[in-house]
Amino acid sequence: MGRYQSALYHINKAADIKETADILALRGSIYLGLGDQEKFTEQWRLALEMDENVPIPNIPYLVRQLKQEGLISENYNAGN
Repeated sequence: MGRYQSALYHINKAADIKETADILALRGSIYLGLGDQEKFTEQWRLALEMDENVPIPNIPYLVRQLKQEGLISENYNAGN
């Protein structure tokens, strides 16, 4: 978990400068890696509210979690 904690530290520093949809989405993905489903959902929801076109990584597990949380359409296909 050390790398995720380090990544979270650095993304929080970036967010202190300017919070963007990309930063929120990345922070959400880091929380998913840390096993914190609630914070994952919260951060991705905020990211998508800020910018509905925020890039979604082509990571099957992440896409599946976003679909399960109702944050993206069940019909979403990565790369589209």
